[in-house]
Amino acid sequence: MQPVQAQIGSELVLRVRLANASGAALLGRTVDWSVAAQDGTVFPASSNTDLNGEATTTFTLSEPIAVKVVSAAAGAASTELVTHGVYREDFSTMNPDGGWPGGWVQAGDYAAFPPDITGGRGRLRCRTDNTCRMWLPRIHERDLRVQATFRIANPEVVGLGINVRYDGAFPSQTDKGTGLGLFSENVVVAESQYLRFWSGASPNNEDWVAAAPMFQFEPNVPYRMEFGVHQNTTGATHLAGSVRRADGDGGTDVLAHEYQGPLEGVSGGIGISVYQEGGGTMAVEVDDILVTP
Repeated sequence: MQPVQAQIGSELVLRVRLANASGAALLGRTVDWSVAAQDGTVFPASSNTDLNGEATTTFTLSEPIAVKVVSAAAGAASTELVTHGVYREDFSTMNPDGGWPGGWVQAGDYAAFPPDITGGRGRLRCRTDNTCRMWLPRIHERDLRVQATFRIANPEVVGLGINVRYDGAFPSQTDKGTGLGLFSENVVVAESQYLRFWSGASPNNEDWVAAAPMFQFEPNVPYRMEFGVHQNTTGATHLAGSVRRADGDGGTDVLAHEYQGPLEGVSGGIGISVYQEGGGTMAVEVDDILVTP
């Protein structure tokens, strides 16, 4: 059964139909609904079929975005309805202090200015020769796919990253916490133009586990990055990354790797990272963040 996507915290009306062997609707039969506690809630927990043989309930998705299963039972008959949560952030709202909405917090203290929202997009401005990062602890998953759109004022001195399985720690520039990451580097001044996977395990242990050459970003053009991780039964984590122009004009650079290391089977939050190398303070704008299983 293909899972139905819905925003976490939203409500879905679920419907089943009871019929006899001839296909005729069964009226007034009780259907009992159930869902695992961590997956969400259903109301009502029991409902009766109508003239069409249909019974409904409302399912409210809980915070995790993992696949959720709602069971419907009527006597000896039962079925399952499959859905999963989706997290979206379009920066249409902001915190009272002007910062990023929805529970995003700054990891570390390496931004030249506080993260804010401008023109309906999140904005990060790092100190020179530093990485700054935003962390979303409310998403705490092992297997997921994260997409985000970036615009860079001066891409020749800036790198971008998406973090998963991230613990939120950032004690120093040599210890950026524990997690996995996809980074696109267009730092021309350092002759570094690569799409790379990063793994970090505190304290002070980071590694670049795979790399592929990539195209040069253009100033103030939206680019879409995607990073997915999936734990395999073979004891490795499949990493898949890509970057492309958001308007579809041009090709797509892709990278894949089978990761084996200390982050096997680990769950964590997600992060958005920006690296600034020289050139003063450059703004990076972030928009249309989408997280799915």
